[in-house]
Amino acid sequence: MATPDGALQKYSNVKDELNNHINQNKSIFDAHEKIVMKLIDAENELRDAVAESGQGLNDGLNIVTVTPQTQTVYDEEKILSALRVSKEGAIAAGLIQINQRPPRITIGIVKQTPQA
Repeated sequence: MATPDGALQKYSNVKDELNNHINQNKSIFDAHEKIVMKLIDAENELRDAVAESGQGLNDGLNIVTVTPQTQTVYDEEKILSALRVSKEGAIAAGLIQINQRPPRITIGIVKQTPQA
């Protein structure tokens, strides 16, 4: 496995390579961006229309389905109050389980301050 520093250097080099390629082929990437934006707009319009109608579609090339969803929500404070137990007590009794999740990793650009 690569070291974090080595992996960051590899990422930076490949990102520079991509940016150079984009700059060398700017007209192609600009045209691609326009097409992608039109596709995103068309997809959003389609989603809105199908959501409003509540009916799926199929034109032989693309299929759009509508799947109803529900979400069960619990008010932790109300449940604990009804059980007459504190959050710590509920955790100790195994009523509440707190699972560890993988850390959130973000990758961004360091903002450079202009040098005078």
